[in-house]
Amino acid sequence: MRYLCYTVHVETKINKKLPRGQRRQRRTDWQEKLPIKPVLLGAVILLVLSLLILLNESSQTLLNSPELDVLRSRGTLRIGVDNGITGLYQAGEGLQSDMGLLLGQTVFGADDCVSFVPIDRHTAQMAFEDGSIDLALMSLAQIDEKGYLSGKQPFYWEDCVLLTRNADEPLAELEIAVLNNTPSHELLKKYEEDVESDIIIVPCAAYYDMLVKLRANTVDALCMPYSVAQTYRDPAWVYHNEAIGTLYYYAISTTDNKVLLDLIDELLLDWNADGTLLRMYQLNNLL
Repeated sequence: MRYLCYTVHVETKINKKLPRGQRRQRRTDWQEKLPIKPVLLGAVILLVLSLLILLNESSQTLLNSPELDVLRSRGTLRIGVDNGITGLYQAGEGLQSDMGLLLGQTVFGADDCVSFVPIDRHTAQMAFEDGSIDLALMSLAQIDEKGYLSGKQPFYWEDCVLLTRNADEPLAELEIAVLNNTPSHELLKKYEEDVESDIIIVPCAAYYDMLVKLRANTVDALCMPYSVAQTYRDPAWVYHNEAIGTLYYYAISTTDNKVLLDLIDELLLDWNADGTLLRMYQLNNLL
């Protein structure tokens, strides 16, 4: 038995509109026709909005926590701050003061619920133990004892500088005074290990001792944070061309106040994103 096969060519309205040579060709420019840039831009905007919503929800959750309810019931937040350091806290003004008042407005809805207690590295832990402060905003990396925490986000960072009489003098064999057991001391020791092994580190108990040594020419330079150098700098002293490293400052509190530290971390992210932190730096001449 034989079968006959017939091929039927069907003309559609679309085929009729196309020249015969192009009817079966695939389109090669379809990707160029897609709205890729608008789609990507929309995706980025959605991602940013999602992150902002998450941050806002996280902050709201922390603000409504039982731990902060206890703090609000007491009616005040006591903050330990650096004692008399230019730009950070001096005569009731500075970055730490501005930050503390903004924190008070967030937690209490008012800035008259915050009190400041000037402290230093020797008195910080004692102030926590006797209940004088709930939080410390100061130039301590941490308190090396159990029961204390530091935030994850730095509220300020600055150079660790050298004050000397000659900005270009080689550092080899120079005697450099530094405050003992501080972040500046750690940075100077790391600089000695990694960069210049011939420097001579002279640990001191107080900034006053360091200043006396340089004025008496018993050391060649002072190693300290830039804000501290601005506070104690003698007109005859200059900043050495070599910077030792960067110091990061964090909020510090007891483990009982972890929620408060988490809130500060969230707020610092927000303040950095909206420019609030930069304006505080500028206002206090910290840039």
